[in-house]
Amino acid sequence: RLVFSDRLDWNTHLVYKAMANLSVDTPVFNSHTSGVDMLFAGVPLLTLPCETMSARVAASLLLASSDAALVARDLPDYTAIASRLASRKGAASLRRVRARIQQGRGAAALYDTAATVRALERALRMHFQAAARHKLQKREGCAPHVVVTDR
Repeated sequence: RLVFSDRLDWNTHLVYKAMANLSVDTPVFNSHTSGVDMLFAGVPLLTLPCETMSARVAASLLLASSDAALVARDLPDYTAIASRLASRKGAASLRRVRARIQQGRGAAALYDTAATVRALERALRMHFQAAARHKLQKREGCAPHVVVTDR
């Protein structure tokens, strides 16, 4: 069943998203913000990562939300997971997946905006420092090297 609506405020938008039992992502061009919204609303998101960056976004979202179980390995796996979760026999499994997603929202990296901002700031500082070192090393004939870690 599809639910259509007019433009809504964000909270009402999430209420509409939460009505879904399962979000089945398109393999060629994945959901981006819509995928984040679905996960934030507690809706399981099934995806099949492919070659291009735009075809791997949802897998990254799921990994950051600590739920890699919904990242299919290949097309037969994608079809099998979707069929199982959408069937009456898969209803209990779907409820467990949904509960896991809702419980993980508090701890998952995907929703830790402050940590993401800190990591981005750290990466930008490292980039700036590396650029400054590069200017110095360029004069001395050395190539710059940057390693980004969680520390």
